[in-house]
Amino acid sequence: MLPGYNTDFTYCGQTYHVQTEDNGLGNPVVVTLLYHKGAILASRRTSYRDFVGTAGFEQQLATLMQAQHKAIMSELLAGAYDNNGAAPTVAADTGEASAGAAAATAARP
Repeated sequence: MLPGYNTDFTYCGQTYHVQTEDNGLGNPVVVTLLYHKGAILASRRTSYRDFVGTAGFEQQLATLMQAQHKAIMSELLAGAYDNNGAAPTVAADTGEASAGAAAATAARP
């Protein structure tokens, strides 16, 4: 189990928090949550079961966690969760992705 990431940042004059955690080998899923005023606006869950125990496993997991964390922040800053031009206020984008899809998202400029 790797330590997670927590980031506070400002968008549209509002403070948001992004939290990314590894659920551990018993439940090999990376979970990222986007919060605003204590409410979850978005979540992303990515299984890493396919590469558990492979060579470079911990580095792959760390890369996945960083990529997923950055992707949620980038999506917010790009307006993906905006509410008609205003800062996000309701739950959006909840889903599960594969580790490969998360890595491909992170590789985008």
